Amino acid sequence: MIKNKTTIEAVFISLFLLSTLLLSNSPAYSQTPTEKLSSCIFHSINEQEKNSLMKWFVLAFAQHPEIKGVITPVDKTLMGALGKDVSDLQTSTLTKRCKKEFRELAKSVGIPAAFAISNETLGKVAGFSLVTQKDVVKELQRYKQLLDFDVILGVVGY
Repeated sequence: MIKNKTTIEAVFISLFLLSTLLLSNSPAYSQTPTEKLSSCIFHSINEQEKNSLMKWFVLAFAQHPEIKGVITPVDKTLMGALGKDVSDLQTSTLTKRCKKEFRELAKSVGIPAAFAISNETLGKVAGFSLVTQKDVVKELQRYKQLLDFDVILGVVGY
């Protein structure tokens, strides 16, 4: 039996949030061409652009057949406008803001892979912006009440 379950729960939630942050390609130690482009994209996007990215990704995910019935139908005009914002953002980051980093990565891994990495980075920016907002963090932490920490920690002999 675990004596200090609250502390273990806090550590578990902290590790969950920390892993999310680490997956965001922390720009402080960028060295490879992939890390350089990711860092540049991450640092060149302003709050308004992050908000557009988040909205677009959430609305795009809402198109999944398993989710469509849960979320109110998406306004196609709004989705088109956000899609335009995101495509303009990606074009700007690859041709102006992070041109040097994109060129270096494309020479290293090829244009399709470099473009895919830029897409992945935009997704990480949107995800990071979503999961670090305080109301979202609070909601994500609610699930911990449903976890059976005795069973989970028993797997590792705790």
